[in-house]
Amino acid sequence: MAPRPRRNRRHAGVASASAPRDDTARMLILAALALLLWLYLMLGHGRFWQSVPELPPAHPATTPSVAVIVPARDEAPFIAATIGSLTKQDYAGPFRIILVDDGSTDGTGTIARALADPRITVVTGAARPTGWSGKLWAIAQGLAEAGGVDLILLTDADIEHRPGHLGALVAEQEASGCDLVSEMVALRCRSLAERALAPAFVFFFQLLYPFSRVNDPQSATAAAAGGTILLRRQALARIGGIGAVQGELIDDVALAAAVKRGGRIWLGHSVLASSLRPYPRFADIWAMVARTAYVQLRFSPALLLVTVLAMLLTWLVPPAAALLSDGTARWLGVAAWVMLSVSYLPTLRRYHCSALWAPFLPLIAAFYLAATLGSAVNHYRGRGVAWKGRAYQGAGRYHGASGDADTGGRRREGGREAGREGGREAGMEGGMEGGTEPSRRREDEAAGQTQGTPLALWEGPKPADSCVASPPPAPPTRGGEFPVSASPPPPDPDADGERYRQGPGERPTVHQGEAG
Repeated sequence: MAPRPRRNRRHAGVASASAPRDDTARMLILAALALLLWLYLMLGHGRFWQSVPELPPAHPATTPSVAVIVPARDEAPFIAATIGSLTKQDYAGPFRIILVDDGSTDGTGTIARALADPRITVVTGAARPTGWSGKLWAIAQGLAEAGGVDLILLTDADIEHRPGHLGALVAEQEASGCDLVSEMVALRCRSLAERALAPAFVFFFQLLYPFSRVNDPQSATAAAAGGTILLRRQALARIGGIGAVQGELIDDVALAAAVKRGGRIWLGHSVLASSLRPYPRFADIWAMVARTAYVQLRFSPALLLVTVLAMLLTWLVPPAAALLSDGTARWLGVAAWVMLSVSYLPTLRRYHCSALWAPFLPLIAAFYLAATLGSAVNHYRGRGVAWKGRAYQGAGRYHGASGDADTGGRRREGGREAGREGGREAGMEGGMEGGTEPSRRREDEAAGQTQGTPLALWEGPKPADSCVASPPPAPPTRGGEFPVSASPPPPDPDADGERYRQGPGERPTVHQGEAG
C-alpha cells in the first residue's frame, strides 16, 4: 500500500493543535463577558449589593388608624408568637388585628382566639370563589372586616414583630409619602441549610429588584416583600381593590406593580421583624424554590433557556475560567470571581454569617438554578403549584378555579390552565420564588414565606377580558369605604366547602375579642 501523502499528516496535526486554541479562545471570550457583566452589576445596577436601605426605629408624628390583616392556614406553631407580638406594639394610634383563618385544620383560629385581646378579631374564612388565590381571598375577607381605616398592614402568620415595628412603618410612610411601604424581614439563619442558602436568597432578590430602583418613582421596577406590606387605603381603592390582583400567586410583586402605576412605593430591609419559619434541610429550601420558580418564567421554555444561560455566565463561568484556564482567561475569571464574592459580603454581614461563604456563591447559585430546572420538570410532569393541600394547576395567574385538595389530600380538578399574562420582564434567577422567602409568599411555596420574585416589571394595561380588568365600582363592604374585589366572582362550590363551616356564598364567621 502506498504511504499517505505527508501533507495529510501535517494537516491532521494542524487540526488537532487548533482545537485547544479554539477552546482557549472561547473561554477567553466567556471570561471577558462575565467580567464585563460583573462590572456592570457592581457599578450600574442600582447598588443592589450594598444591602440597603434599612428601616430604622422611629415614631410617627401622626397616628392614623391601622388594620393589621394576617391570613393564616395551618399556622399553629407560629400564630401565638405572631399575634402576640402584634398586640405588644407601642404604636400610639388606634389599630386592630384581623386574623383570617383560611381553612386551617390544626387549631390556628382557636389559638388566636385564646389570646383574648379585644383588638383581635378572628374571621373564619368563607369558601374561595372562582379565580382567587387562597391568600388574596383571605386578605379580601380581612379588608371587608377592616372597614374605613387609614392604613392596612398585610403581614404573614409566621412573622414576629418587635414592639416598635408598626410605628416605624407608619413613620416611613409619613416621611416618604409613599402609598406602599414594604420590608424584607430578617430570615432565620441557624441550620446549615439556612446559613448556606438564606442569605443568598435575599442577595438574589436584591439583584433582581434593586431596592434603589424600586424606590425610584422614575423607574419601572416594582416589588414588595409579602411578609410586611403597609398600604394606604386610598391607594388600594385607586387600583380597584385587592381584586385587581386576585389571581396572582406572586401577589406581593403584582400588588406593588399595580400601586406604583400612579403612586410611590418603598422597599427596604427590616431589623424590627423576623421570620419564625425554619428551613432545617436543604430539601426544604429546594421545595420552596421549585414550588413556583417556573411560574416566574411564565412556563416559557424560551425564558427558561435564557435564565439558564444568564446564570451560567454570571455565576459559573468565573470560577470555571479561574480554575480550568490559564493566561488571560484565568485572570479575567479570577477578577470576576473576586467581584461576585465581594458583592455578597454586605448580605452575609446582615445575617451574621462568615465571609468564608462568599467564594462559594457560584455553588449556591447552582443550587438555585437546579431547583428552577426542577420546577420546570414538575410542571411538565403535571404536578402544578401546591401549598398546604391546595393545588393551583398551571399558572401564576388563572381565570378559573384551580384544583384544591380536600382534608384527605385528594386533588380536585379545577379550571383550565392559563399562562401568566405577558408584559413583565424576567430576571436572571427564576428560582427566587418569593419574599419571600424563606420569607414566604403564601400561595407560592411549600413552606410559605417567600418575599419577592424575579418578575420585576409590569408594562402596559391588562387585556380587556382579564379577570383583573378595571370593572365598575364594587358595592360598599361592611364598614365599607373601599372595594374588596374589583369584580366579585361567584364562589366555587368545590373549592373549599368541606373545610369551612360556611357553605359557598355565606359570609365569613367573625369572632371578636374573646368570643368563640
